[in-house]
Amino acid sequence: MCLAIPAQITAIENERMATIDILGVVKQASIDLVPEAKVGSWILVHAGFGIEIISEEDARETIELVKQMPVLIEDDPELIEAARRGTTLTSDAATSTGAAPLVADAR
Repeated sequence: MCLAIPAQITAIENERMATIDILGVVKQASIDLVPEAKVGSWILVHAGFGIEIISEEDARETIELVKQMPVLIEDDPELIEAARRGTTLTSDAATSTGAAPLVADAR
C-alpha cells in the first residue's frame, strides 16, 4: 500500500522544491506536480513529491487519523515521535481541490 500524507509548505526554493512540515518534522518535497502551491498551502506528499493541494480541514482530519494509526508512519521514526507528542497543527487556510485527504494505492 502506498500512502500520501498531508504536509504544509513553509518555504519554496527555485519554484520546484518546497520545505514542508509534517507533524513538526521538516523535510523537502518537489512541487513540480502542484506548481500553483504557495507557502502556507497544504499538499499531499508521496515519495518526496507534492501530488495534490488539499484544504487545511482535510489535512487536519487526515493527520488526526494518522496519529491514531502509528503503523502507517512506522518507517519514519521522526513522524512516529511527533504523533506520540500529539503535535498541534496550525496554519492559514490553503487552496482546496476537493480531493480526498488520504490516498492509498494497493500494490
